[in-house]
Amino acid sequence: MKRLRVILLTNGLGLLVLLLILFGSQSFSNFFRPTEKIASHRLVSIDKTELKEKLMLYSDDRLLKMFLAGREILEWNRVLEKSGSHVVNELLKGQGMLSSMDHYPRNDVYDKDTYAQYYYHAHRKGEHGHFHLFLRQGGMPQGVLPQFYDERNDTMSDRDTFSHLVAISMDDEGYPLKLFTTNRWVTGEDWYQSKDVCQMVDLFQIEHTHPSWVTNKWLSCMLRLFYPQISELILEREQALMANSQSLTLVDAMEDYNLDVLSELEISIDAQMEVLKELINERGIEIPRP
Repeated sequence: MKRLRVILLTNGLGLLVLLLILFGSQSFSNFFRPTEKIASHRLVSIDKTELKEKLMLYSDDRLLKMFLAGREILEWNRVLEKSGSHVVNELLKGQGMLSSMDHYPRNDVYDKDTYAQYYYHAHRKGEHGHFHLFLRQGGMPQGVLPQFYDERNDTMSDRDTFSHLVAISMDDEGYPLKLFTTNRWVTGEDWYQSKDVCQMVDLFQIEHTHPSWVTNKWLSCMLRLFYPQISELILEREQALMANSQSLTLVDAMEDYNLDVLSELEISIDAQMEVLKELINERGIEIPRP
């Protein structure tokens, strides 16, 4: 009997190793995740007329910057899809099984030269997971300082002081579903004025290869492609907080656990690029060759 248990245990471990090799640790981990329906980017519906009215308010330079970023995103997606991968898979390689609320990679991604930072984790219904993107004080425009420092921040240094920029909700095919912003307590950030956070969006850049060069570049481009939407959400975040602070102090509203997501918006790379192409053609903007 003892020998039989040893044989069964050995075979079970062998089967587990085989499954991990065949499907990868992240795919295999999905067997252990709650069986809830994850939304798909294919079902996101964008009003392109409304989107065009929004984007046409921006300068030729901004539209071109957005388009070039989107072109790079599409190319990364094309290359990854040829090997059956996507940006989330590339990030999670070698990170073990995806567990709710854990950061991936474990110690976040941080560029000590640009002060940009991000991590991926999963806990929201209807999505595979989401990226949280940040910029630390050393990478911000000169003279920009927080309105409110987190209680853990007793140094107010270029590295310890930081702002959350935006979160990107992802489906299980590695495509974005939504952009959203969060309340201060969610990320423990230091609180900056919306106009200052909007200035930071263009400054997010990860310029090294850990843990994935593709994912790092893809995220940097996402902030440029969706700059108008991100700016809008950052402004709405502050408005939502101020509206709730009418019955609370502003600081209390920042710590209200009933207020987590302050603004949210569905996005589509394809719809964004389609409208951008239309506007660029109408304005006769010259597009550099790849």
